[in-house]
Amino acid sequence: MISLIKNLNYIGIMKAKFKTSCVECGDQISPGKEIAKNESGTWVHKHCAPEALEFA
Repeated sequence: MISLIKNLNYIGIMKAKFKTSCVECGDQISPGKEIAKNESGTWVHKHCAPEALEFA
């Protein structure tokens, strides 16, 4: 699945291995939840990242 948003830049999606917090929304990220890197390279919730490309 590919989301095409602004400038066709893609960021990889993976599942979280550790419990942490999302710097974009402040909510908890639990192990197993889908995460992606934001524009500054920090891991955030998949839905908090601006663009995403799912890893196969």
